[in-house]
Amino acid sequence: NVAGWAGSAFWTGEIPRSPTAQWQPQAAALASQVAGQNFGHASISKSLANALNWIAERTPGTAGTAAGWLKDGDKLAELWRGWPEGEWTFDYYRKPRTVPASIMTLLRPILEAWVAAECAALSRKTAAIHQIVSRYEQLYDRLARRKGRLAFDDLPLLLDEKKGAPAPGPALELLAFRWYQQFDHWLLDEFQDTSRVQWGVLQPWLDEAIQDGEGTKSVFVVGDPKQSIYGWRDAEPRLFDELAASYPGTFTEQIMAESWRSRPAVLELVNRVCDPESNPALCDEGRFSPAALERWQYQPHFPAEKLKSEPGYAAVLLAPKVEAEEDETEVPGAETAGELADKLAAQARVIQAVLREVRPLERRLSCAILVRKNDSAEAVAQWLRAHGVTQVMVEGEATLARQSPLVAALVDDLRWLAAPANSLAAGHISATPMWNVMQQLLKHAEAAGAPAGSVWRHWRQRVADIGAPQVTHEWCVALASLHGE
Repeated sequence: NVAGWAGSAFWTGEIPRSPTAQWQPQAAALASQVAGQNFGHASISKSLANALNWIAERTPGTAGTAAGWLKDGDKLAELWRGWPEGEWTFDYYRKPRTVPASIMTLLRPILEAWVAAECAALSRKTAAIHQIVSRYEQLYDRLARRKGRLAFDDLPLLLDEKKGAPAPGPALELLAFRWYQQFDHWLLDEFQDTSRVQWGVLQPWLDEAIQDGEGTKSVFVVGDPKQSIYGWRDAEPRLFDELAASYPGTFTEQIMAESWRSRPAVLELVNRVCDPESNPALCDEGRFSPAALERWQYQPHFPAEKLKSEPGYAAVLLAPKVEAEEDETEVPGAETAGELADKLAAQARVIQAVLREVRPLERRLSCAILVRKNDSAEAVAQWLRAHGVTQVMVEGEATLARQSPLVAALVDDLRWLAAPANSLAAGHISATPMWNVMQQLLKHAEAAGAPAGSVWRHWRQRVADIGAPQVTHEWCVALASLHGE
């Protein structure tokens, strides 16, 4: 938050050039002065004092969550972008409130000095990072690239004359010539996921084919700008428009509005969300920039003939939003699965309601629940299992032992047999029906009360005789018989 707040000032050239040396003591003094005043609402003086005290104790350039009013988009951040002459009047709880000019005169140099200190610290960090990355690049080039140990991301950089190795021109020209002689037709699929670096490599080679006057070469580009979801890896959907503008009259555009994949219910939902005629929010300049609205071109989709009569289900369901506490400082990554499950309970209840309505398992339908993060998947699955939806599996990095109590017990059973000193695994097994099964399957009369040492020796030998897969099978058969399944 702090880096973004100060960074916005940095890149718009609003950094004061001579910060006041005593800005932190001045912030603490003004905080004490503000705390005892009434600006029309009790929480105004409290919030302003909290922000000033935070600045007074701040070490510029370090990590941390800013006080409420200093967060990007909040009161002081907005004030910084449009400082008034004299007093400061703003709406608060649906009424105009005023901070007098005497306070504003003292507040401005404090904020200016703080932002300047943050930007100076961030600039020093950026310079240090640049030195580290430059050194790393030199070593990587010498120890990896020059020895032919290339990763996928290395290729567009090496093939880009502007960013590649020194003097790559002749080699690239030879490669382009060979490709031009070998390939007459180019097909670029999922073009909306192309980055500018990748296009910078491809464009010179495709240029000959695009401008071929004999009609023997062609370039075919397929993509969908509204499916561009790889901005985090520099995908650039604007290349569609630039391609048509760079070669006017060369490309023939064909809209693929007929869907051979989705049923009518799904397409109806997509049209209602994505078509400006049915979704007024897509025409709202308060939500989207004029450039984005101008670029949004949508053709309503319709199903192929064979799908028109197929039933389907599609809906948008909104869960209540959980508001974060203003002074919350916890790191999201430090949350346990249980804590995250509690936070996602509202969304999980909506999913549970849909599952109960659609009943996919009873109808022998496959059902996938998509979430943004792996941790969220684990948390939602945990909540659903605890509330009656037991047959939930998580794909990806999650292990089977973390998702199924039965599998977790089987795994710990094998861990205990491999290392009898593993008291955690032994304690887990003893608290599950697995322990009774292991005792009952012993081949002597006192099996039910057999000590742990006898149980361990029996099953350790059993694994040695027939193998762990067969022993695990015996346990599962016994468990199924024990529970009548």
